[in-house]
Amino acid sequence: MLKLSKLQLKLHFTTPARLPYWLGSMFRGVFGNEVRRMLCNNLDMACIDCCTKDECLYYYMYERSVAKRGYAPPQRPIIIIPPFFGKVMSFEKDGYLNIEILLFGEYIKFIPHVLLALRLSGQDGLGAERHYGLNRFEISSAQYGLSDRHIFDGSKLDLANLKVIDIQDLPIPEIKEYKIGFKTPLSQTTFPPSPEQLINLIRNRLIRFVNEYGDSTKIQK
Repeated sequence: MLKLSKLQLKLHFTTPARLPYWLGSMFRGVFGNEVRRMLCNNLDMACIDCCTKDECLYYYMYERSVAKRGYAPPQRPIIIIPPFFGKVMSFEKDGYLNIEILLFGEYIKFIPHVLLALRLSGQDGLGAERHYGLNRFEISSAQYGLSDRHIFDGSKLDLANLKVIDIQDLPIPEIKEYKIGFKTPLSQTTFPPSPEQLINLIRNRLIRFVNEYGDSTKIQK
């Protein structure tokens, strides 16, 4: 139906860092620049005019504007999830930051590209502060997000430790109570959301009622 994998990365900052309130847009911006520089052989051409766009990681993450169903922008096949601190963060050299990455469907094969793009992002630095020699990092380690198995130790990649699961194989627990920890602010719903609202939000976020990166089956509302 829809395969997915999850990575947990530990970033080691080799310079002092000044990180903004919203880390997501900062990571996505520099990451997108590095992905395009890595993959594009004609940076002057618009993505929509490229004959290889349907196989391009950058196009699917940043440029594709219409989903397979409906008129809304499509969900992205790779999602970077930095922590949310609720404030501007500053620390000196040798600070650490943990981020998560979700990968869906056939885009799981781009894990080496993702790690390389993040490594290059770290060399250049994050945000405008990079021009002052700040916010530079290296990937200390990367592990499969649902276990302690490492796939990257900072120098060597070992994809044998990566696990891929299908969402239809996830067990359905029988629970009477649940506790949800939100990593980013939640809007456009009552709070706390009911179980039905929460499931609907997750479904809408993941597949937007069509299985974009799996077998393309339509999902019933």
